[in-house]
Amino acid sequence: MTVPFTVKIDRAAHKASITVQGVTQTIGEGEFSDFFTFTFKLNPLIKLEGLAKFALLETDPDFRLYLAPVNFSPANPPPTVRLSTPQDFVKQLTKEVGLFKTLGWQEETWALNEMQIGEDLFLDDLFVTMADIEKIIVNELEKRDWRLFIGVFEATDRLQHMFWRYLDPAHPLYDPKEAALRERAFAKLYGEVDRVIGLVMDKYVDGETHFIVMSDHGFRSFRKAVNINTWFVENGFMALKGMDNVRDRNLDDLFGQGEFWPNVDWARTKAYHLGLGNIYLNLFGREPQGAVHRVDYEKVQQEIRAKLRELRDPEDGRPVVVDVYPRQDIYRGPAFDFAPDLIIGFAEGYRISWQSALGGIPKGVVVPNDRKWSGDHCSIDPSLTSGVILSNRKPTKEPHIYDIAPTALKVFGLPPSEEMDGKPLY
Repeated sequence: MTVPFTVKIDRAAHKASITVQGVTQTIGEGEFSDFFTFTFKLNPLIKLEGLAKFALLETDPDFRLYLAPVNFSPANPPPTVRLSTPQDFVKQLTKEVGLFKTLGWQEETWALNEMQIGEDLFLDDLFVTMADIEKIIVNELEKRDWRLFIGVFEATDRLQHMFWRYLDPAHPLYDPKEAALRERAFAKLYGEVDRVIGLVMDKYVDGETHFIVMSDHGFRSFRKAVNINTWFVENGFMALKGMDNVRDRNLDDLFGQGEFWPNVDWARTKAYHLGLGNIYLNLFGREPQGAVHRVDYEKVQQEIRAKLRELRDPEDGRPVVVDVYPRQDIYRGPAFDFAPDLIIGFAEGYRISWQSALGGIPKGVVVPNDRKWSGDHCSIDPSLTSGVILSNRKPTKEPHIYDIAPTALKVFGLPPSEEMDGKPLY
């Protein structure tokens, strides 16, 4: 479905006026508009409302305009899309606080990573989005009709993903001049977070209130990407079609064929990677063309684990992997059979490559990360990515993220489920 729009460019003033379905906004270069509402007509009776913002990137010599992803409008979501529970909560919230994004991932990280927008626009959107979330949280806190309240700010995560290169002189994209300017964004953002925490403590936390501030993970630099499927090929755990004739041609000719295990000879493949550090054995009876029999399951597991622990960066000999975890050591419960067979924990500076996350087999095992997405936690060993927890009550045990739910249940006098791994913190 399409919606027509027009743009009137004022090159002398470096501005543009954008008109969508009778509504006009004028913005300057390097600015986001306010929300535009788009009405898409499925048929004469059914309409869908979306909302998004434009950013004017350039007027002269070239005209460049960015449109952010279109969200379902919280003011009028379709009945088949559940943006909130109860269903009408999101519409009432819009009446109280105004329009806001409804995408699960709200910040413009990918636009910056793909170099569609610059750092300043990314930061502008980041802080505006955070202010919108603060507005929603305060609006709901003011109602004082809650017993358990959870508010989530994602901006700290997004900034670290995109700007870690300004904190790490060893990152391939580190620029000392830019770093001196951009690293201030961290102080500004965490200052805003601190202000919100202070606001909540002053107005809504009394002596009877149990108050926790926590992060679900820490961060590390993402300097180099690791192509695990390529490593599998080079170490005999994955075979590519045509490898029998490899001496007559360059092995690199077999790599870089696309995503989702292209050119793989499954009958001779023992393992493959998908996702963020997840290794699956090509298990007979489970995978369509399984080549590993269950009697050899743990043997193949341990062989991969041992060899990956020895993986070194060819540039400087540094260890690439902290450890590789068998699923039977860390998972239990009814969904155990869906768990990956091995989980990689990378060392400081390394992360699974984007291509490997989608089953790709590109050239090279350890390659420089030349993207602005420069900080991460996914697939990095958990011993290196601990989060933080602050509380107005002193824990009586070492806190873990899975202790939060049992703690909340205890506060309300309810017993934790026997299926929970965690224990109350107090």
